[in-house]
Amino acid sequence: MKARGNQVVLPLNVAKIIDENDPVFKMAEMLDGLDYRKLRRTYRRRWRSISPEVMFSVVVYAYMQGIYSSRGIEEVCRTDIQFMWLLQYHKAPDHTTISRFLENNMSGCAEDLFYQLIEKLAEIGEIDFKELFVGGTKIEANANRYTELPDENGEAMVPNTLFLALHGRTVMPP
Repeated sequence: MKARGNQVVLPLNVAKIIDENDPVFKMAEMLDGLDYRKLRRTYRRRWRSISPEVMFSVVVYAYMQGIYSSRGIEEVCRTDIQFMWLLQYHKAPDHTTISRFLENNMSGCAEDLFYQLIEKLAEIGEIDFKELFVGGTKIEANANRYTELPDENGEAMVPNTLFLALHGRTVMPP
C-alpha cells in the first residue's frame, strides 16, 4: 500500500461545507433565543470547554436525527460535520460526559427548555397543533377512559404538558 503523505484537512469554516438549507442552522438559530438561566445554575463544571448551551444544542440535534444513546451521540460528534459545527470546534464530549449532562443538568430544566422551544416553533408557524401525537403512553390493560393510572407513589399521574398547552391551560409556573 502506498504511504499517504497528503492528509486532507477540514477548512477553518466547516459551515461552508454544510448545505445552507440544512436543519442544523435553523435549529441553532431557534435555540439561541432560549432562556438558559436554569440550565446554567445546574451546570457545576464551569471549567469545561463546552458550554451548557452547546451541549443542549448537541442533544437536541441528536434527538432530531433519531440518536438517543450517549454512545451514539458521542460517535456522531466525532464523525458528523453538523455536530462538529455545533460543538464550535471543541473536542467531542465522551459518552460519560453526555450522560452526566443529561442526568445531572437536564433533569431539572428539560421541560422548561423544550417548552420554550415549542413556543418558538409555534410563533414562527412550524407547529400548528392540528394533530397530536403522543408516544410512550402507559395504558392499563383493562382500563377505560375514566380510569386514572397511578404513579410510583400511588397518586394520579400529572396530565401531559403538551396536552395542557394545546388546550390553553397554564403548564409552567409564573
